[in-house]
Amino acid sequence: MMQFADDADLKEQIDEILDEIYQIADFRNCEIIDLSLQEESTGRYWDECDGGWK
Repeated sequence: MMQFADDADLKEQIDEILDEIYQIADFRNCEIIDLSLQEESTGRYWDECDGGWK
């Protein structure tokens, strides 16, 4: 569970998590081709390949 003050704070936290995910994948010689996250309380989802919140 993540806590955030506003959408800008949430985006910053997501960017940090995604950076870590991509670094781990790169270290293991893997490639991320699709990644999405969902905010359960609102149903919004973050689609990295499609540029953000939907």
